[in-house]
Amino acid sequence: SDYPLRDVYKRQELQVLLLRTGIDGISDVAAEYKAEDFFFKRSTINQDMASQLNERLKKDLHSEVVFFQMRSIDLPDAYELAIQDTEVVKQSILKA
Repeated sequence: SDYPLRDVYKRQELQVLLLRTGIDGISDVAAEYKAEDFFFKRSTINQDMASQLNERLKKDLHSEVVFFQMRSIDLPDAYELAIQDTEVVKQSILKA
């Protein structure tokens, strides 16, 4: 191996620290929004999460996020269906 064992442990600790900091930052931003916002304001939430992550990582770990994309959102199935039904009704009203 190119790295002494102590360097491998340091890297693993850093990865865990980065992951925990990232999850905390994302969770804090997510808590500021209602479930329906994740359907209608996705790009705003994505920008807020990226900004919050960069703020925390720069301040606490002297790191930064180069690229962030919220790829999936897990809402309760019944809630997602209700939002979709609402949108279908809105679209049918607009077409009428």
